[in-house]
Amino acid sequence: TLSSSSAASDVYKRQAQVRANTVVGESDRRLKTNIAPITDAMSKVRALEGVTFDWIASGMASLGFIAQDLETVLPTLVTEDADGIKGVQYGPVVALLVEALKDADARIAVLEGRV
Repeated sequence: TLSSSSAASDVYKRQAQVRANTVVGESDRRLKTNIAPITDAMSKVRALEGVTFDWIASGMASLGFIAQDLETVLPTLVTEDADGIKGVQYGPVVALLVEALKDADARIAVLEGRV
C-alpha cells in the first residue's frame, strides 16, 4: 500500500486527462470467444457502490468506484500496474447496467400485468 506521505506525490505523477470527441473500443464478434449473456446483473449492480470523492493530486471533485471495492464484484474490470496502483475499466459497466435495466423492466412488466 502507498504510505500517506508519498501518496499525494505518487498520484500527482499519474494525473492525466484524455479528451476526445469519442472513444471507440473494439467490439467485433470476430475478436471474441466464450461469449455468454451477463447473468444475475441486478444482483451485481446492487453490490456496487458508487462514491463521490476528491482527487488527492488536483483536489477536483469526481464520482466513480473504488477499484478495490469493485474488484470484489467485477474482478475482470480492475487492472493493476507495475506499482500496484489499481484502475477501473468503466466502459464494460454499461453492459451490466443495460442487463440490470432489462431485468428491472421485466419485473415491472410482471407487476403491472403486462406479461
